[in-house]
Amino acid sequence: MKKQTERVIYDNYDYDFDTMKACYEENNYDEVPGDIEYTEEMFWEYQQMEWDDFKMELSNFINKNKHGWILKGTNGTWMGPRPSGTVFFDVEKLSKAWNDCDYVKVIDKGGHLHLQCSHHDGTNYYEIKRLTEKGYNYWDKMENDLFVNPKEVHETIFKSNFLSGLPHYVKNVWGC
Repeated sequence: MKKQTERVIYDNYDYDFDTMKACYEENNYDEVPGDIEYTEEMFWEYQQMEWDDFKMELSNFINKNKHGWILKGTNGTWMGPRPSGTVFFDVEKLSKAWNDCDYVKVIDKGGHLHLQCSHHDGTNYYEIKRLTEKGYNYWDKMENDLFVNPKEVHETIFKSNFLSGLPHYVKNVWGC
């Protein structure tokens, strides 16, 4: 079996001051005087800048699929992990997955898009897939049916290659 390539798209779990300093100098080498004194404020400013860039890139990617996206996984709670899932069409709704989290990591592993977010009660683990036209139509039909379990709808969509597909984020955004 071919080993899946894992590419980290965004990760603020392991930020440290030295990494920030090196990245800051690498990206702003024309503007950085040799005797600059790095501050914690610069560290957080740089981290916010990276986060904003990532969200803009992700938003552009998400907006390209007119049929929407499905997120499925678990929310970490003080009582242990709980199943979770949603269909979304923009970063605003997706951001509910990480809004209360301190740390976020996004990985493309062989075309699969994984989201890991940690907060004071635990860690949320999700996978994101794109909806196909058939997947969107199925979800739209089932969404307001009172006799259908939304978890079963998400499970059906997630498992079917006809209803959902791999996002291939790195390939489609970065071309590799």
